[in-house]
Amino acid sequence: KDGEIVQTGTTYEVYHNCKNMFVANFIGMPPTNFTEVAITVEDGKYNLINPDFKIILNNKIAHRLKDYNNRKMIIGIRPENIMVADEKDAIMSVKCLLVEPQGSHQVIIFKINDKIAKLVISGETKIKSEDTFFINFKQEKILFFDYESHEEI
Repeated sequence: KDGEIVQTGTTYEVYHNCKNMFVANFIGMPPTNFTEVAITVEDGKYNLINPDFKIILNNKIAHRLKDYNNRKMIIGIRPENIMVADEKDAIMSVKCLLVEPQGSHQVIIFKINDKIAKLVISGETKIKSEDTFFINFKQEKILFFDYESHEEI
């Protein structure tokens, strides 16, 4: 970033253990999706709150966020870690803006918080422009970043 090396390691290490948002955005295609969330605790459960969704985190993930209660943070989710879901399992519904066929897979473009986001799904999945469908995130794959420093939590 700006001519400085910000992280070293194998491709696997850098991809799966990003030290900051710059690296998370730089490594991977399509790039990581980012959105702001607030952290709340209700009935002992940690929640990620966004105007478009609410995610109740499992305990394995929540312990990392204990110092962030009632604070803002940024989460990142790679396009391949967003799943098309049934309504009962979904965190939100989205409208497909564009489909980019890639052969074995396709990139679906939609919005989260009025920002363009992308997900990658099988080329056999039937979603077309203007379709509305439900999504969920693989919780164990959500990347957490400090709101101010953009460093990984």
